[in-house]
Amino acid sequence: MHLRPDMILIGSAGPGTGRTAFGCELIRRHAPRLRVNAAKVTLIGEGDPGARFALTEALDPALPGAANRMLGAGAHRAFQLQVRAAHLAEGVGALLEAMPAGEVSVCLGGAARAVVEPGLFLMLRPRGEAAPLDEGVRGVTFDGAGWDPSPDQCHCHRGVWSPTCDATAVILAGGRSSRMGRDKTLLEVGGQPLIARLADQLRPLFPEVLVSADDAAKYRFLDLPVIRDAVPDQGPLMGILSSLRAAGRDRVLVLAADIPVAEPAFIRELLRLSDQADVVMPVDADGRSEPLFAVYRKTVIPRAEAALAAGQRRVTALLSGLTALQPPMPAGWYRNLNTPEDYARFLREDG
Repeated sequence: MHLRPDMILIGSAGPGTGRTAFGCELIRRHAPRLRVNAAKVTLIGEGDPGARFALTEALDPALPGAANRMLGAGAHRAFQLQVRAAHLAEGVGALLEAMPAGEVSVCLGGAARAVVEPGLFLMLRPRGEAAPLDEGVRGVTFDGAGWDPSPDQCHCHRGVWSPTCDATAVILAGGRSSRMGRDKTLLEVGGQPLIARLADQLRPLFPEVLVSADDAAKYRFLDLPVIRDAVPDQGPLMGILSSLRAAGRDRVLVLAADIPVAEPAFIRELLRLSDQADVVMPVDADGRSEPLFAVYRKTVIPRAEAALAAGQRRVTALLSGLTALQPPMPAGWYRNLNTPEDYARFLREDG
């Protein structure tokens, strides 16, 4: 099995699902900033004459065929692979050599899934089709005019394809930065403010990203909605409550603005666990809760309102009276930049 997180593989449950058009739209959206290769994989009958497989490169976007259409959509290179089922591994192996890892790819043809583990596998099918899908397959419905989810909901972040999460992300930026001695959210990391770095990590993953802060003008450069606390000076619990009320989706990932790395795989695991809980709040190796890298559902709102009305400002108060899960926080990448020493260490080791 070839592991290719840089590949998005698009299958089809039948004709008329707009698979080639979907692939072309993906390429148009991503080719301006990424080197995108493309391919169409077609199985041929064992009784057909010819070799075990035939791999050809599209060279003229004016000619018919899916590979030529994808070349015209902006693909750097586009290929057509015709292969016998018995020789699928050999044929796909040759295709992958022509599309090296590190250069993202769009591949049409669900048959390749037998030998490739892509970053994202989509199965396009007509609206109303309710047949169950295999694990790891994301269904896309086509109604003759468009797709749900649409191509703009598929993103490539750091060379890995992924769909957007059905959730809202909130960057909590209301802290006073007392230990840092200056505004943590505007610390420069990699030539941009820390909060902008975090926002750039979240945009490809979420259809809605909000900033929780009282100073909307300070964060205008992010071009994101800024949610002010309903009652000021009540701490992060009020920021979470106000953001939950404003969020357009039921699940809300809350991240502190001083977190320089938001690992997509861990975020998706928290969201997966939120199917079973009102709150998913990780704990570190010492057993301390991490309320500002956590997922909250809108079912939390009444409990948060009651806690604040009772004078409770600790976010961990939400763990009482709600269904909560507390998975371990992975070691290695997670950190907060709370002090000048934290900031200097991050710049030295990771920044």
